[in-house]
Amino acid sequence: MTDPIDSATSADDDVVVRVDGVSKKFCRDLKKSLWYGIRDVAAEVLPVGRRRSAEERNRTLRDGEFWAVDQVSFELRRGECLGLMGHNGAGKTTLLKMLNGLIKPDTGRIEMRGRVGALIALGAGFNPLLTGRENILVNGSILGLSRDEIESRMEEIIDFAEIRASIDAPVQSYSSGMQVRLGFAVASALEPDILIADEVLAVGDFRFKWKCYDRIKRLQDSGVTILLVSHNAADLMRTCDKGLLMAGGRMRLLGTIEEAVRAYEEEGGDFKPLAADKTGRLAGARIEEVTVGAPPSTGGAGRVAVELIVDCDTAIPQARIVVTLHSARGGHVVFTVSSFRELGWIRLEQGRSRVVVGFSGFDLQAGSYSVYASVRGVGLDDFYDRRQSGKMLYIAEPQQNFEGFGVNGIVLPQCAWSIENAAASDS
Repeated sequence: MTDPIDSATSADDDVVVRVDGVSKKFCRDLKKSLWYGIRDVAAEVLPVGRRRSAEERNRTLRDGEFWAVDQVSFELRRGECLGLMGHNGAGKTTLLKMLNGLIKPDTGRIEMRGRVGALIALGAGFNPLLTGRENILVNGSILGLSRDEIESRMEEIIDFAEIRASIDAPVQSYSSGMQVRLGFAVASALEPDILIADEVLAVGDFRFKWKCYDRIKRLQDSGVTILLVSHNAADLMRTCDKGLLMAGGRMRLLGTIEEAVRAYEEEGGDFKPLAADKTGRLAGARIEEVTVGAPPSTGGAGRVAVELIVDCDTAIPQARIVVTLHSARGGHVVFTVSSFRELGWIRLEQGRSRVVVGFSGFDLQAGSYSVYASVRGVGLDDFYDRRQSGKMLYIAEPQQNFEGFGVNGIVLPQCAWSIENAAASDS
């Protein structure tokens, strides 16, 4: 049987990663998993087991088994960056492990052309008893670099990872952030043809994240193919040009990064519905639905409407409606409450009420925004109910967005500029 993970040259020289119908199954029961493993080995070596091909056997699920990855196919060319996203348990990490050769697919074929640098799991590839410096040497040797080649990059790696004071200490003494920084520094500095990174941009402060952005951009410009996993839409839109959304081990969508992020966040991303805290909760009113769209009969750029359907058991003479918008990075973008404005306190009658708030006068940068609404009482901590909208607010093509979402901030203001040339004013 041909090895399903191959590094042979493809007929298309630009294709660096080719994944064709790849699947991987696991068993939830440990005893059954061990028994299945013995049977599979026996089927490979004994003549009686060769009546069915390995591909045919592997396509069949046995009791307790499930598909962690099921029939995934895509291609990546030189210099392309693929953002891989999906809920926890969607199969992202399993797919990355197969791409890196840590586990073999049960069906399908993977072709990787060139040297692979990977950071998939915390501490993966590091010996915890060795120092950071020694681990750099070991990882470089595994990638086929000579000691002189590794030493020539040693200072760059240490500086990038920001661990100079601890470089000669055992890796087991490093914090999780230090390990991820060192792992990314090693994987990206030792001349990979393909870079695989799982949630590396989620670690470190803002300055380190900018260093990662810059390193990824330089690698792309030099022709390195990148696969990046992140739950942060801003990170993916900043760095990737293609996106793969996975759900239940299967491909949900493969397209541009904008298309994939939009589909992911319209499903709620990995955000959990905002649950109402029991403390201070008042009975008698429920938000049945929160929707986002254009204000009735007003439409146009910079205008957004949020609609609430509230069901009240009895009339509420004094209520406040609070609406907030959050960026993909989790921060507040917009906050408004009805009692702050001309409307003041709202009277909600018994039964169903429809409340609409229209926003205008602000322009948002490209990205996805979640919308939350709540019905509050008189006290600051009193509320009846709160809910997140089922759909995200998605801004696709802002004007004058030179650097991309996450670089220019969140709001795109209308500015008036003037300049007085110093030389001209002196003359």
